[in-house]
Amino acid sequence: IMRRDIAALHDQLSDLLARMAKGLRERPSTEVARAWREEAVDLRNASIGLGARLEDLKSHAKWSPRIDAEDVETLAREVGATSVMSARVLSIASDLAAAGSASSTPLPPEAVTPLADLMAMAADNISAEDPVTSLGRTQAHEAVRLADQTAQIALIGGIVSNINRINVASAEAADAAVDETGEHPTT
Repeated sequence: IMRRDIAALHDQLSDLLARMAKGLRERPSTEVARAWREEAVDLRNASIGLGARLEDLKSHAKWSPRIDAEDVETLAREVGATSVMSARVLSIASDLAAAGSASSTPLPPEAVTPLADLMAMAADNISAEDPVTSLGRTQAHEAVRLADQTAQIALIGGIVSNINRINVASAEAADAAVDETGEHPTT
């Protein structure tokens, strides 16, 4: 059951990141960006809930011969990677919500497409059976190159860093899910 919940959360994170990528191209309203942030908070909270369930499972594993320690360790790696992904998606959503406010540094229009491309690739990567750890170096360099203010460079660099960390965590979660036969289990 927990593996299905992890997979469902990955799908929700992937869906939100894909919608954020699509919406970024269309210059989201402040309300839309805030809604993304709220959804990302809910997904991060769901990830925290998985962590709590894992801790409960670990405490019962000590007393139950039916709970395999290796399975618990695998689940721990998957939950850890999911936690990283949910935190990074929340960070990106928060950055986009802040960038849309009148008091913050806006994203330069030329950087929107490369960033949206990176986000879309990361969204696909979250739900991929065999995710890669690094995507879109050209888009990342292009997005940062087009920023003309230090604050824009910091904002874009933060988003790119979060996207790269999502990709690494996606690969870690997939690696943890590989069963003894070397094949990805179906969920």
